Amino acid sequence: MGAEENKLFESLYEKWFSPVYAYFSVCLGSDAAQELSQETFMRVWSRCSQTPPDNWQAWIFRIAVNLKNDRLREKYKSADLNSRMENSGDINKTENPDSSLEVREAFASLSADDREILSLKAAGFSGDEIGELLGMTASGARSRLQRARKNFLHNLDMED
Repeated sequence: MGAEENKLFESLYEKWFSPVYAYFSVCLGSDAAQELSQETFMRVWSRCSQTPPDNWQAWIFRIAVNLKNDRLREKYKSADLNSRMENSGDINKTENPDSSLEVREAFASLSADDREILSLKAAGFSGDEIGELLGMTASGARSRLQRARKNFLHNLDMED
């Protein structure tokens, strides 16, 4: 790979590593986030010497979404619902665990689709971009995002 490709990779890494890591961290916890972020950028590295995609951000997050889905399929293939909930404590760790427990539980009790769309929104994607990433219309993504927020708030209220 030449100097131009190295420079491209460095700029993509600097701009997108933190948002990708945050996405994985919210979805899967910090241990998996590091591993999957590295895997994502190994794939980005291999693409830098090829024809660039039309939208690097969407392409990078499509890799991240696919890797997350693969990991979840592996992780939950033989697990029952109770063991999934026990492991959900890894999601969205913060410095103050007492105040975040209800939020983590409400988030963990959402469907995988709701968690995914809220994580993408938290990573800074617009409704249009989320629609593109998930292969749906922008209005469909916005509707799904609104429903996910409503479900999250409902779950949070149920904790009280």
